[in-house]
Amino acid sequence: LDRLDHCFFDSNNSNPKVMQSLYDNLIKVFEDAKDVIEDQTLQTRVRALMEDYSSKNEDWKKFEIFNDNHYTRNLVGANDHFELMVLCWRSGQGSRIHNHQDSHCFMSILNGKMIEHLYMLVDDEGKYYYENERPTPVGECPKMEEIKTTCYSKGQVGYINDKMGLHVVRTSELYDGVTLHLYAPPITKVKIFEPARGRVSVRLPGFYSVNSQLVSPLQRLIHDLLYVFSYSTWKGLDCCKFSQQVENLISAYCKANPTDWKSHAHYNDLMSTRNLVTRNEYFEVSIVCWRAGQSARITSYGGSYGWAGVLHGQMIQDTYQLLDESGNKYTERENPTPVGARCPNLSDSDTKILEVGQTSFLHDGLGLSSLRAGELHDCVMIQVNTPIKEMKVFEPARNRVSIRTPNYYSLEAK
Repeated sequence: LDRLDHCFFDSNNSNPKVMQSLYDNLIKVFEDAKDVIEDQTLQTRVRALMEDYSSKNEDWKKFEIFNDNHYTRNLVGANDHFELMVLCWRSGQGSRIHNHQDSHCFMSILNGKMIEHLYMLVDDEGKYYYENERPTPVGECPKMEEIKTTCYSKGQVGYINDKMGLHVVRTSELYDGVTLHLYAPPITKVKIFEPARGRVSVRLPGFYSVNSQLVSPLQRLIHDLLYVFSYSTWKGLDCCKFSQQVENLISAYCKANPTDWKSHAHYNDLMSTRNLVTRNEYFEVSIVCWRAGQSARITSYGGSYGWAGVLHGQMIQDTYQLLDESGNKYTERENPTPVGARCPNLSDSDTKILEVGQTSFLHDGLGLSSLRAGELHDCVMIQVNTPIKEMKVFEPARNRVSIRTPNYYSLEAK
């Protein structure tokens, strides 16, 4: 979601009065300090304002929106100095180990109890160092140690920046939690440290709601997919539970009769089109448009995994199995076909008709696929793929196998 300037204020003048007063007073504090966030006087005044608000008031409940699958970031307001948001945590939910880039983070407890784990990075000599002293590149996760655990109750305020270490914030296993966070300046990206996976990645924080209004269904789908992909502990993407989670999210979006995909829908009378919505290190989302009767060639997915859901019309999926000289079935994953080779023998197609809201899981372990629209109506589907570098195209009529680099018909919404 794009940054919003002073988005707290709405045209209906329905903002919680005490929260609005807090927001106004925080702006004045930052303007008086002339953006010197390291100023101890400024930090003391911010702490005092947030502590006073969180210990006495409950009009923050307008921004209280939970999700049973992950904690939520609900934007109250944003400006050049800071952003203010309410985070909602179901019992047991928590963040991962992360930094705060060039931002300073203040956290006050509005409800429940929160637990913070503080970590330090450790060099090869066993000495501690800070992320701001020696920024960690994306890639391999460095050594780290937990050095402190702090429990916070209602009204208490915590503070952290990269000169203090990395941290995890979580609720207890017994109670939900609600926290008020201020990031100064607004945080644009964070590094996620995953020792169990041995990696460091960059994430662009988004919002679950803005001024108590949920973001668009498509943005929310992307938000939820990001959590599923980045938090899952699967060893391989063909894990049935993980794949089902992704299919459930896509199906729910398609069945809700959304309209926000239409700004990404571009047709071509000569061929189907792939229109990019977003992409990140985990997956890419596209809106694929087909005129009635248009079809794709038989393809493999080059090690990528895909999930497709029908938004409009009817989609027909033909799945083919490779056959060896003895007529035995095998998969492209088991025995990859060389590019330029003659097209191997294929089984008769296993045809599946998908209606609006239905989904399909696509990968080479299940066979080769060809998708096509019904003969009577145009078709639109949303497709989620792990990043694809290249695909193989199987053409029995030409008796050849070629390589194709996927591209997009459009990169921006209308």
